[in-house]
Amino acid sequence: MNCGSLTKSLTLNGCKASIAQISNEIVIMNFDDIDKSGCDVDENVLAELVLKSGKQAYRYVSARNAFESSTSLNSGTYVNTFKHQILGRIFLRTQEVKDQLIALSNAKVVVIVKNLDTANDETVYEVFGWDSGMVMSDLTQASTDGDGVLYSFTVATDDSSTESQLPLSFYAGSLAETETAIEALIASDTEVADGSDGTIKEVD
Repeated sequence: MNCGSLTKSLTLNGCKASIAQISNEIVIMNFDDIDKSGCDVDENVLAELVLKSGKQAYRYVSARNAFESSTSLNSGTYVNTFKHQILGRIFLRTQEVKDQLIALSNAKVVVIVKNLDTANDETVYEVFGWDSGMVMSDLTQASTDGDGVLYSFTVATDDSSTESQLPLSFYAGSLAETETAIEALIASDTEVADGSDGTIKEVD
């Protein structure tokens, strides 16, 4: 089977400069909380994301330019795979933030990002870590940081469980419907506990 056959001609630039950055908000969820059997993925586009009963996603909001996303190719002996990565910077030190960083250090997560380049509605939102999830690969705190960054963390594809493709586009038929679907995943104004078993949890 040849998985590398090209099928389309492409235009690779637009009439105005593209924007590489992502929003200062990400949506993060535990990998095991996703009900893959109920999700709708077609040709690398996620049309519906379903969580298991009683589970929810969480919104992380930080400063402008605080989050970065990246994807790289792992050139393998038999098959090529991809590494997904999200870098986050934190400017607020509270016990709740610290507790969640501890939970994140033991968790496997999937992250939805919003691209600031909105030229194409279908690719405004992308999902990182869909195949295998991502784990924390770095956490840094330094009192000498000149930009006021209190913590920086990275979640990335683990070397033992890579991704088969670029981050999925999340598009539910229109941009408005996609944003409605994302909001439905998030627990509004829900406090979160430390999740010492490596999950992000709702407080009882």
